[in-house]
Amino acid sequence: MDTTNILSTYLTCPPDLPLPELAGKLTAHAEMVCGLLETTTAGLVAGTDPRAVWRLALADVVKAATALSSS
Repeated sequence: MDTTNILSTYLTCPPDLPLPELAGKLTAHAEMVCGLLETTTAGLVAGTDPRAVWRLALADVVKAATALSSS
């Protein structure tokens, strides 16, 4: 939830508002972040064991981070 709120704040703020360096990195990969959030939420909504959803979410984040560092 915090990730969604932070990302939406960064994406909708006035363009002349100074933001931390991390804001630019996060908004540059907003589509990937939203995809991770959507996948995780879908698992929870489907009734999957929350511990399993958490493990899968962490694995997805590691894959995404590895792909970003490789590019």
